[in-house]
Amino acid sequence: SIGNYAFQGCSGLTAVTIPNSVTSIGNYAFQGCSGLTAVTIPNSVTSIGNYAFQGCSGLTSVTIPNSVISIGKGCFYGCTNLISLEISNFINAISSYSFYECKSLKSINIPNSAKSIGMYAFYNCVGLETVSISNSVLTIEDYAFQYCSNIKSLTIPNSVCSIGKYAFFNCKNITSLFIGEKTTTINTAAFKNCTALSNVTNYSEYPQNIDNTVFSGVEIKNCFLYVGEGSYEYYKSAEHWKDFIVQIAGVEGVEVDGTTKEVEGYYDLKGVRLEEPACGQVNIVRYTDGTAKKIVIE
Repeated sequence: SIGNYAFQGCSGLTAVTIPNSVTSIGNYAFQGCSGLTAVTIPNSVTSIGNYAFQGCSGLTSVTIPNSVISIGKGCFYGCTNLISLEISNFINAISSYSFYECKSLKSINIPNSAKSIGMYAFYNCVGLETVSISNSVLTIEDYAFQYCSNIKSLTIPNSVCSIGKYAFFNCKNITSLFIGEKTTTINTAAFKNCTALSNVTNYSEYPQNIDNTVFSGVEIKNCFLYVGEGSYEYYKSAEHWKDFIVQIAGVEGVEVDGTTKEVEGYYDLKGVRLEEPACGQVNIVRYTDGTAKKIVIE
């Protein structure tokens, strides 16, 4: 083992080779080793302690081998130059603060073994563009992805039951959101200030009981909500969900029947009203009766 605080504050340390005899790395073992640029964790290691590599701002790449089943709280907290990260396929959870302010991370794959993503786990990972959450995750805890402002599209898998408060607060570049069928709880301000959000697909049969903070800052009156055919009427009458443009998933808008409908206006896919429809592009036409349809005008 490498004990607690073993190399804490050794800021001149640039490289470490950990032998295959080591099975555990203790709490704060390499905390503050800001000059450390490379570390190889061998396949013998099964656990990495709390804040073990906190403040190792020189680290650019980390591979957590499949032998590791647990990483401690704040393990890579403040590793601001960490670009590449591979996580063990047998890890049981992404602990709280694990990758707090790892601002250079571009993508993350949560393995199909993790049951939860802890509080502040990826807080302020402003470089994060793609997030893949496996179908093993049951809970996404409070503030988990707060300020991850470069995520473009987000899928909450069917396994997730609960999304914590402020979990995706200020993820202002998310345009498309997919919510799994088992998600029953979406807590306070979970998607607050996701200002680019233009469409939400909700696979839950019944609308989640949400308050007015969950999508605060989103122009929901111009945002499409796609739901199952059997759920359409539920969402149309559910508090806060009914304020979206509710559509049936898989249907390109609401079919216009043979009756004459008065056009209220034309909009682009971001919900911005157009002075006149754009030729050769997808337009959203909204009618005065509240229905809408996507059309292409030649």
